[in-house]
Amino acid sequence: MSEVLSDVYRKTAITATGLASASEEVARFECWIRVDEDWDGSGYPRFEWEAAIRLMDLFNASAATHGSAMIYDGAWDRFVVTSTDQADPEVFETFGAERIMTKEGPVTVYGIGAMGWI
Repeated sequence: MSEVLSDVYRKTAITATGLASASEEVARFECWIRVDEDWDGSGYPRFEWEAAIRLMDLFNASAATHGSAMIYDGAWDRFVVTSTDQADPEVFETFGAERIMTKEGPVTVYGIGAMGWI
C-alpha cells in the first residue's frame, strides 16, 4: 500500500449516471480528491471502502452492457476490472489501496476509475 502524506485532500461528492441503481436516477459517491491534482479536467477520485464496494456492486450490475466486471482482490488489497469472459478473463485495470493523510487523520482509499477509462 502506498502512503501519501499530505493535507491537501478534501472530501467531496461525485455523481455517475451510468451506474445508478433501479431506485435512483443518478448514483452519488463520496470521495477524496487532492485540491492540487487534475486529471482530464476533473479531480482524481479516491474512495473509502464502503463507497468502493458500492461502486463495484453498481458496476457489476451493469456488466452486461460494458463487457467487464470488477472484483476485490484481498491478497493485494486492490480492485480489479476484468473482462466478463469466464474462460479467459483479461485484466483491464487495477486500483490498489493508498493511505492518504487528511485533516481527519489517515484514510485508506482506492482510486477506482482515476487515470483510467472504466
